[in-house]
Amino acid sequence: MLAEQAQIEIVAYVKQVQNLGATVDASQVTRKDVDANIVRCPDAAVADQMIALIDQARTDGDSLGGVIEAVARHVPAGLGGRCSTSCTPTSRQGPAVHPGLQRLRGGQRLRRHAPARLRAQRYLLR
Repeated sequence: MLAEQAQIEIVAYVKQVQNLGATVDASQVTRKDVDANIVRCPDAAVADQMIALIDQARTDGDSLGGVIEAVARHVPAGLGGRCSTSCTPTSRQGPAVHPGLQRLRGGQRLRRHAPARLRAQRYLLR
């Protein structure tokens, strides 16, 4: 709907799984690039490594953290401006967001990528 009526394009992709980071040109990435593999990482060489790492974690009965990046293009000025209330969901707004997943708040970047580099068992046992 946004694409059809306002020509807004949103592309989200996996930027990192544990310590494997992809090299992505945010100004050029397309949905076709993202949809090219099951892990939804537009960097094909790193995507193959991510898949192998995820498969190994699954074999070990574990899971991995990661970072998802989103790019919005052609967004009109003023759309999506600062939240009028707290940007952190409350129980009335839906399920709480895990602190390790929260990346942006009130226009500030938060430094919460440390959990993305850990296996779930190590993070949960801290």
